Amino acid sequence: MLSIKASALLGFKSLTDYVVRLMDENSTQVILQHESIEVKNDIWGEFLITCDRTKAPN
Repeated sequence: MLSIKASALLGFKSLTDYVVRLMDENSTQVILQHESIEVKNDIWGEFLITCDRTKAPN
């Protein structure tokens, strides 16, 4: 299996350690994708104006 070789090349003591690392890295990316927004430069000014005009939650 290629994953066993990759694990050994990266110095992991076990395939489980390697898989856990991959899952942790992937989990971080998934969370970032779902809990952040990206505002393009060309609408940044509009975004700030909209934020300033928005009423505070009640």
